[in-house]
Amino acid sequence: SSLTSIIIPSSITIIEGHAFYGCRSLTAVYYAGTSSDWSNISIETLYNSNLINCSKYYYSEEEPTSTGNYWHYVDGVITIW
Repeated sequence: SSLTSIIIPSSITIIEGHAFYGCRSLTAVYYAGTSSDWSNISIETLYNSNLINCSKYYYSEEEPTSTGNYWHYVDGVITIW
C-alpha cells in the first residue's frame, strides 16, 4: 500500500485485475516501452484504478524531440527528461 512508483518492463502484455489492489499511494509508472506499446497492454480495470489513473512515463534513451512524459537512467537513477 506504500508503493509510490513502479517500473514496468516492455515485455508485459497483460495486467490482471487486483494486480495493484491497495496501491493507493501509486502516483507514477515508469514503462520501459513507448506510449504506443503501453496502449497495447491489456489492463483489467478491477482494482487497478490507481495504475490506470497515475502518471505514466515512457523510456527514452535519447532526449526526446517531442513533448511528453519520458524517463531515462542517470547513474542508475530514474530521471525525467
